[in-house]
Amino acid sequence: MRFLIISDSHGDIDAISEAVRRRGGRDDGILFLGDGIRDAETVSMRERIPLFAVSGNCDIGTSLFGEDYKTELSVTFEGVRILMLHGHLHGVSGDGLSAADYARFRDADILLFGHTHIKSDRGLPSEEDKKALHIFNPGSISRPRDGSASFGTLEIKDGRFILGHGIL
Repeated sequence: MRFLIISDSHGDIDAISEAVRRRGGRDDGILFLGDGIRDAETVSMRERIPLFAVSGNCDIGTSLFGEDYKTELSVTFEGVRILMLHGHLHGVSGDGLSAADYARFRDADILLFGHTHIKSDRGLPSEEDKKALHIFNPGSISRPRDGSASFGTLEIKDGRFILGHGIL
């Protein structure tokens, strides 16, 4: 399975469309991490790609279709458990460890979050009673704070996954 991971589009539908174009429109879904729900809905509908989304701190009441997006979503694909957050309610602007602890509590294999507008990709090894966790932020597709507009990619096969970044 292939997924496009997007966060923090803040009204830039064209940037999401460009990421979809660069991926060849062959993704099994868009994982949207908040702050631009309408943008993600528009592209998802136009490109006929399923949308899995959480709301961000700028998404209050902004759905095109009256959807009530939550601030977190747990999904499982091919045995890989993913916790999606925008992150503003879980301290991701600091070291992100409270969000990581929460993701481990929720038994996630991957924590996806946005909010910071900064790309990140790191793994936490397993510890005594905690399993390993991969933490990933795609950065911002439209308003980066680290120089380059970016998106994330996720490929899952046979319970294994590969995460990466793409630059616009």
